[in-house]
Amino acid sequence: MSAIGGIFNFDRSPVDDDLMRVLASQLAKRGPDGGGNVRLDSLAMVYRAFNTTRESHNERQPLVSSRGQILCWDGRLDNREELITNLGEELRGDRSDVDIVMAAYIKWGFDCLSRIIGTFALSLWDPASRSLFLARDIIGHTISITRETISESFGQATFVSYLIAPESILKLTTNTLLLI
Repeated sequence: MSAIGGIFNFDRSPVDDDLMRVLASQLAKRGPDGGGNVRLDSLAMVYRAFNTTRESHNERQPLVSSRGQILCWDGRLDNREELITNLGEELRGDRSDVDIVMAAYIKWGFDCLSRIIGTFALSLWDPASRSLFLARDIIGHTISITRETISESFGQATFVSYLIAPESILKLTTNTLLLI
């Protein structure tokens, strides 16, 4: 599986470049096929690819929509054809899963989750509502771990190694919440 991670500063302070590099470095072990990063002031999102399908070779993540939404997706869609049909002609069959999920979010908003079948974890930033949307499949096959330092920062990754790395500034304290 690929790996995704992110950092969000509640106080709107910029995410430190070194911290983003630590996140990318920790996740690189899970994504040998490259990846990408996006940093927008108080938000950083990192993706590391492990390509397992023909379509995944075409993925470029994090994916930024024309509306500024940013999506990181680690998963597999089991109902690709059904979603493509329901989304209309703007999608061709050779689109990657992340393209389909972004189109589903743009069309149906958060309700897109009720239409997605497969194993996945995702993080999606919507600048219009200034909201960070984290989700995983209903069975929890793909894990998503979050770590929140109350009133400071929030970290999310599909592998715990980043969140507990010695270099991470998201240290466990009495004001930290770790959710798995």
